[in-house]
Amino acid sequence: KTRLCGTPMAVSSTAHDHPKHTSMGDCPPKVAKTKDSSLVLRILGASVLVAGIIVATTWSLPKVQLWRKVDLLQNEGNWYEEIRHVHKNSSIAVTTTITTNYFYIPFSIRWEQYACKMRYDWYQIDLDRTNLQFPAAHWHKISVIYALLLKGYEYVLFTDGDTVLMHPEIRIEEFIREAPQDTQLWISEDLPGVQTIINTGLMIVRNGTWSIQMLKYVMHESRDQRVYPHHWPAEQGSVHRWIQVHPKPFFHMYPYGERFQVFSSFSGNPAEEAEDKLRKGIWVLHFPGGYSESRHQYARSLFDYMQGKHPIRSNLTS
Repeated sequence: KTRLCGTPMAVSSTAHDHPKHTSMGDCPPKVAKTKDSSLVLRILGASVLVAGIIVATTWSLPKVQLWRKVDLLQNEGNWYEEIRHVHKNSSIAVTTTITTNYFYIPFSIRWEQYACKMRYDWYQIDLDRTNLQFPAAHWHKISVIYALLLKGYEYVLFTDGDTVLMHPEIRIEEFIREAPQDTQLWISEDLPGVQTIINTGLMIVRNGTWSIQMLKYVMHESRDQRVYPHHWPAEQGSVHRWIQVHPKPFFHMYPYGERFQVFSSFSGNPAEEAEDKLRKGIWVLHFPGGYSESRHQYARSLFDYMQGKHPIRSNLTS
């Protein structure tokens, strides 16, 4: 399924050769032919004038890039093959994976709107838990990032479905500029006391040898039952182990509590927490952990507040 946000205007023009004037010698031209030639010249002249006006008008219009939304359903075919055949319009892809019964599904609309605004390619991949290539859904984010990098994207931002974008005016390129030139992974520190130092709920991955090797390593561990792929820390533990063996300068970790990714307290007033995080410049607010009705209601209230009070507006039409 493909959805275009905005339509670029393309103009093709055809060159018209001016008729050549040839000498007719001493023979006087016939009147009928003279009238025909004059009519042809007038038509050609008018055509050239109209074409010039169209081209000049088109060049003066703002250029609008294509934005593409792709919903790839696992039970409708091989999503990996489908990604390969989707037309790429940007060097940056934003993606998330969800399952059909995932209670944070509505949150992805804000990321979709962000990708539309910034002209990034957006991929939302719905996974059927009974038909996964890897043991559990949370491992699948790694294979999605890997597939998009192989497709040729320079950067891929992956986000879990339980995140809320707080400052949609901040571009991904801003975080890229903040890190050293060799960086291939942008990630945040996890909650204090957690056995892994990093949290894979939000990652920016740059296409490079180090990142490709990391993704291959994690995908290999996903097939190793000794890693307990269905249980914590799952793929986050694998990324953590890779970073310990292959440290900087290839990854940039934001300290816990900084703007890249912050975890919700699940307490207090959702609107007040949202405004507090906005004042502090927090880019993404994360609601990690398993399902509970109270956490879900709190997160949904905060999301609804952001959509109503701080909507993401774009100059593109959907």
